[in-house]
Formats: sequence, structure tokens, C-alpha cells
Amino acid sequence: MVFLYPKRKIKVRKARIMLWLAAVFAFAEKYLDKNGLKKLREVLKMSELATMFIEDGKQEKGIEVARDMLRENMPVDMIARFVRLDESTIIRLKNELDSD
Repeated sequence: MVFLYPKRKIKVRKARIMLWLAAVFAFAEKYLDKNGLKKLREVLKMSELATMFIEDGKQEKGIEVARDMLRENMPVDMIARFVRLDESTIIRLKNELDSD
């Protein structure tokens, strides 16, 4: 099932999408003029891929902020509420920081 290993499946999916996207841009740069490239970028901005990258960026920033908050000894539940990550993720980050 997809929900059993979501992070693993998403990573594989993103890698495949990145390869596909790189190929599309390689061909586009060869065969499209500036207007064609501009239209392609506009379409991709609205695509699921763009949404995934935006969400990834938010998740990575949230993890970075959560680590900073943990270093300041803030409570896990407060961090989870402000950073919008689940408590299990915050606890995992805390354990990683404690082991360093």
C-alpha cells in the first residue's frame, strides 16, 4: 500500500520526476524559443511538481526551525504547534540532537 512507506515512495517518485523534468528542459532549450520556454515554466509552476517542491521547502524549513527551538529547550508540544510538524518528528529530531 502507498501509505505504509510514504516517505520512501515519495523519494523514488521525486527522483523519477526530476529525471523526466531534466529531459524535458534539455529538449525545450534546444527546440523552443524564449516564449515557448516561458510558457513551459508557467505550466510547470502550476503543476503538482511545483507544489511538491514548495511543500518540501516548507517541511525542510520547519525541521530547521524545530531544531533551533529544541536547542533553546522549548517543549515538544509547543514546537509541533508552531512549526506544524507532528510530535513524533520533533521527538526524532530531539533524539538526533541529543545523540550528537
